[in-house]
Amino acid sequence: MAQKFPQYLNRMVILSAAPVQRFVQELVSNLDQLRRSWYILSFQIPGIPEWLIQQNLAEFVKNLLREQAIRKGAFTKEDTQMYQSALAKPGALSAALNYYRQMFSPWNWVRDWMNTPNPITVPTLVLWGEEDSLVTPKVTRGLERLIAAPFNLKLIPHCGHWLQQEAPQTVNRELLAFLRNE
Repeated sequence: MAQKFPQYLNRMVILSAAPVQRFVQELVSNLDQLRRSWYILSFQIPGIPEWLIQQNLAEFVKNLLREQAIRKGAFTKEDTQMYQSALAKPGALSAALNYYRQMFSPWNWVRDWMNTPNPITVPTLVLWGEEDSLVTPKVTRGLERLIAAPFNLKLIPHCGHWLQQEAPQTVNRELLAFLRNE
């Protein structure tokens, strides 16, 4: 959104994610990231991942959230049940998987083939868990080349992919300071 519609933003905060072109670049050049992201490749065929996940949605959500967290107490049983209920709603699981599918959409690749991505032109804060098991912090290398505005990267120690659950006080403090322009 920041690259396509910067006029709608005055600041941006990213939690454990990178612009798609940076992520894909790391995925195709880093075997460690490819190993971490095997699930993205498995999501590419519509219908099959939805069916497989729905067969054991509770276990899928538990593994994705509770087992992947570094701070094991970050997700309570009630938290995982809330996520499970949300994903059980009609169309919700497909919508979630479509985020990953668009990364490898042939249409997007053809459209973007000769285009240099627009730089991000709004002040940007990136928060990342130092022990993220899903996306290597190496993805953050070179982000400053994609951001033509004030940029700050903060690695959160002893934290995985789910920053908002694993370190809510730290995330909230950083968000408020950045959004208040402190």
